[in-house]
Amino acid sequence: MSAIIELELTSDTASFLGGYDTQPHSWDVFRTQSLKGLWRWWLRAYVMGILYDRGILTFRSSNVRLAELSRDSITIVQKLTTRLLGGVENASKFRILATVLRHGRENQCPRYGDQVCNCQRVRLLTIGGKRVKYIPYSVVRLTICERPSRRDYLSREEIFLGIGTLLTGFVFDGLGKMSRRGLGTYTIRLVNDNTRMFLRFFSRDRILSYEKVPELVYETLNCCEKYINSTLHECSKELIEDLPPCDLVSRRYVKVPERVNGKFPENVKEGSIPVFSIYEVRWSGKNAVSACVELQDFFFRPGRIKRYYGSPNTPYGHWKDLISVNKYAWILGLPREQRGTGYIVHNIDRRASPIHVSVHKDRAYITCFISLDWPRHIDWAGASSMPIEVDRDRILETFIRVLSYFEDYLKKLRYSYRVVFP
Repeated sequence: MSAIIELELTSDTASFLGGYDTQPHSWDVFRTQSLKGLWRWWLRAYVMGILYDRGILTFRSSNVRLAELSRDSITIVQKLTTRLLGGVENASKFRILATVLRHGRENQCPRYGDQVCNCQRVRLLTIGGKRVKYIPYSVVRLTICERPSRRDYLSREEIFLGIGTLLTGFVFDGLGKMSRRGLGTYTIRLVNDNTRMFLRFFSRDRILSYEKVPELVYETLNCCEKYINSTLHECSKELIEDLPPCDLVSRRYVKVPERVNGKFPENVKEGSIPVFSIYEVRWSGKNAVSACVELQDFFFRPGRIKRYYGSPNTPYGHWKDLISVNKYAWILGLPREQRGTGYIVHNIDRRASPIHVSVHKDRAYITCFISLDWPRHIDWAGASSMPIEVDRDRILETFIRVLSYFEDYLKKLRYSYRVVFP
């Protein structure tokens, strides 16, 4: 068993990595289970993106959802994913060794004056006097080893795909609770690269260069395509003109509906919008936790309105804005639990947000996934009831309106941003 790459992870934001009792502990600071879940999710996203680009990813509609992967596609995705990261029938070709070098003491929310406790998602977890713990910082040595069988060694494409998906997963998401809302993120330092394939993505001080992250995404997609070509003996089919059936990493654009006009977000080009896009957000005069609080507030109506307008009184009415008036907030994700108000869906547990936020020391990344993975019918239950019929055009229109508003929100808070992919 030989080491492929050694990395040192240093916390950018606090982590809520739960243990046996869902709470983090100083004797169990870093959990490889969460890392494996992050790794597997991003590997699937890359694999499905290439299958979608080649027209192989097939799906069907149902009475509940606009699109669901077909059984054949599920089988193909599982085969390609488990071949690298393991599954029921075979072990992973990679082995992870994690060593905690340093870490802070457990902190507990709510706590007066603690910026982490001001994050909207943390406040949500502490409603009713509940308390949650977190680890403010940690430094972890991560060694990724090859675990080959006598007959099946990793190819260069497989190594690059495996490590590339892990690195981009660390950049665009965190670990633990609220990992898609800016918390649990790390700075990555290269300790040793026995493959010498990843040196160009790190700066002279061996820190992962964020300026080269878009190049890393493109190269990982290219290696994913080579891996699929060598593994899957199925010819490309006619390109799918529709949206993908689930969240994935792709270079494809789709046409914006003709009914959508007015202001468009930066990622719309020549009347087309990418199904996967990445925003890089920068700031000055703030620390990562303050930026995390402000970015999280966009997904929380009172916080969004208060920061954007300065008071609950807006041109749309008391505690109302563009998103709330037009009932666009469902595109930000549907909750696990519902109490008879808000966006109500039936026969579906939840729909996680297709907009991920990761906050690092001096910048944040916003990753946007557009797909048909939505319920056909959503009921708005509030002062009045309103049925929302979801289709392809409504998804695209809502995404465009919300992203445009999000860009205005960033400008209002004096952030700078740019689209770095595609």
